[in-house]
Amino acid sequence: MKEEDLYLPIKEFFMEQGYAVYGEVKDIDVVMKKDDLVHAIELKPAFNLKLILQAVERQRYMDSVYVAIKKPQYNKRYKEMIHLLKRLEIGLITVDFLKTKTKVTVEHHPIPLQKRTNNKKKRMVIKEVDSRLAIEDNLGGSTKVKRMTAYREQALMIAYVMHIRDLSKPKDIKALIGLDKTGQILYQNYYKWFERVDKGRYKLTALGLEALTTYYTTVSHLETLLGKTEHEEV
Repeated sequence: MKEEDLYLPIKEFFMEQGYAVYGEVKDIDVVMKKDDLVHAIELKPAFNLKLILQAVERQRYMDSVYVAIKKPQYNKRYKEMIHLLKRLEIGLITVDFLKTKTKVTVEHHPIPLQKRTNNKKKRMVIKEVDSRLAIEDNLGGSTKVKRMTAYREQALMIAYVMHIRDLSKPKDIKALIGLDKTGQILYQNYYKWFERVDKGRYKLTALGLEALTTYYTTVSHLETLLGKTEHEEV
C-alpha cells in the first residue's frame, strides 16, 4: 500500500461533493477547494507520528486539515487515534479497499481552529491551484518524482505552441495563449527548453521537444484547452 493508492478514491469522493481536488500542492498531499475555503489532506497508509506532525503544520495556514489512512481494525489504538485527532481538531478520512469496491468514509470533520492564519502561505497555495490549467500528472502522496507545477505547465504550453504553430516571437505566443509571463518564462529558461536565436526570437531545444513527449498527458490536456479557447474566440 502506497500513499498515492489513497489519492484517486479520495479525489473522486470529494469531486462528487463539488470540490476541486489537486494532488501535491506546495508539499501538501491533497488540496481541496470549494468557494473561498481551502482544505488540506495528508495521506499515509497507516497512522503514525509523522502524519500528525504534517497535519499540525498545515493547520497554520489552511482553513481545515484532514488525515487519510487505510481503514484499520477497530481496536483500542484506533480509538486512541480518533481521540487524539479530535483533540487536535484534525479530520479523519478512511479508505476501505473491499473486494468489489473502494469505500471512502469521513469518520469526523475537523473543527475550525480559533487561530491566526498564515495568510501568506495560504495565498501561495491558492495561487498555485488557480494557476493550474490541466494538470493530471500529479498523484497525491507520490515522492521522488518530478511534480507538475503551474510554472512547468505554462512552459509546456509555450513549448507546445512553438512546436505546433512554428512560433518564435514571445508577443505572438502570448497573443495565442494569453499568458502574460510568456516573455519571462522564455528569458529565464529554467528547464533549458528554449534557446534565444535572435533579438525577440526563440526556438525549442532538444530538451524542449523531449518534454512534449515526457509530459504527454499534460500536453494533450493543454491541446484540448487551447482548442476550446480558439473556438470561443471565433
